[in-house]
Amino acid sequence: MVASSAQPDASIPEPTGGYPAELNDQEKELILGGEITVWGENINSMTMENRIWPRSYAIAERFWSSEDLTDEASMYKRMRAIDTWSEISLDMRHHADARVMMQRLANGSDITPLITLAKYTEPAQYYARNWEKWIQTENHGDLYNQHERLNRFADALPVESYAVYEMRDLVTEFANGNMQALTPLKQHYEQLLSASTQATDVFANNVASVDTVALAEASQKIAQLGLTLIAKAQAGEVVSSADAREYQSMIDNSAKIIDETIVATTKPTEMLLWTLSK
Repeated sequence: MVASSAQPDASIPEPTGGYPAELNDQEKELILGGEITVWGENINSMTMENRIWPRSYAIAERFWSSEDLTDEASMYKRMRAIDTWSEISLDMRHHADARVMMQRLANGSDITPLITLAKYTEPAQYYARNWEKWIQTENHGDLYNQHERLNRFADALPVESYAVYEMRDLVTEFANGNMQALTPLKQHYEQLLSASTQATDVFANNVASVDTVALAEASQKIAQLGLTLIAKAQAGEVVSSADAREYQSMIDNSAKIIDETIVATTKPTEMLLWTLSK
């Protein structure tokens, strides 16, 4: 099968409607509803629900809500509440299936460090994971198929980190003058440091996750950097230009895709660095 755009003399018309699409009143009347699509070539029964939820809550709300409903903070607050409710009241399996996958990776070890580390880690988004699978082999694309293994740490992760979203808010509060925001922010970094340190050996002892050791090590570095920056902030210090360059380099190195995951805490750590470098 060949895409029609790859045919000789074929072309895709330039979009002229603007983005997002701007419809007139007559065109709006023609809309019957919306749908959510999920590409399923790298999804199985254990990972399906983790990909659909909680994304579908947000999309569904967008469909049935007025266009002036744009309070992102409120959305995340309600999304967390309904996420918990759906597991308890509707028997959704996205959290339960993720825990089973963590248990398999742990090989009998305590899964608590993996669950905690998962709070601060995200799977590579959009097509990044597909691209990683595509380029891993000399014959590109050998791993990009429906038979590719789906037992990585990345496969057990939620699509977005609520904890990191909270960390970003705390950094913003600190930047606006709230020194008290540093206390819960420090607790996040301490949890990340403890979990990533313990997770290193767990990952190393399973062939399915040996490549994820690098993720745990990168997470440790970011946690340590975060704690260093918080100590400076609490002492009323600023970050020198030389240190800022060194710290930024550490963040950039840790922000790369590692075994199809990203160290999501690089973003709030970078925000904190910029705040202290002004």
